[in-house]
Amino acid sequence: MRPQGYNLDFTVPHGLKQETMTLIAQKLPMVALVEDQEIVLKYRVPPGTSIPQMFRLLEALAGDFGRLGVEHSLTQTTLEQVFVKFAEENPLFAGGAVGVAGA
Repeated sequence: MRPQGYNLDFTVPHGLKQETMTLIAQKLPMVALVEDQEIVLKYRVPPGTSIPQMFRLLEALAGDFGRLGVEHSLTQTTLEQVFVKFAEENPLFAGGAVGVAGA
């Protein structure tokens, strides 16, 4: 599955990641966690999701995020992200760069 649509990224203060993940799972069940770093959580918004609806949901969570000190951003998937995901999923590129043997 190639990435498309939008990404939702959260920067979470130390010690509050699990509480933030629980809140996201409850209030934004349509998003899928794609990367879990120490203080950064990256989610994929499924294609076809209404962006105005996402903004309304995020606005409704502003109080909780503010209380927790969580910062968030909603961004469109970049062409680079599409290419990286394609390379990860394509067995032709699994071994690294493709070149001419013996050259």
